[in-house]
Amino acid sequence: EGEGMSYEWHFDDGTILTGPCVQHVFTTLGSQTVWLFWKDNCGKEFKKEFKIEIKDCPCKVEVKYTIET
Repeated sequence: EGEGMSYEWHFDDGTILTGPCVQHVFTTLGSQTVWLFWKDNCGKEFKKEFKIEIKDCPCKVEVKYTIET
């Protein structure tokens, strides 16, 4: 993604990962919330919330969000 952009993914279990594409293992069934916080190269902050339904545990998921500038 854009140079100078930063990405921080927050998961329901307290895990925080950084980068535009991350992998996380969910160990709890049911609805899980993932939040993406990012800053563009001008320092403007953004937030997006995702809901993921986990039906089998453990479940390894790769999450990626493409930001159009």
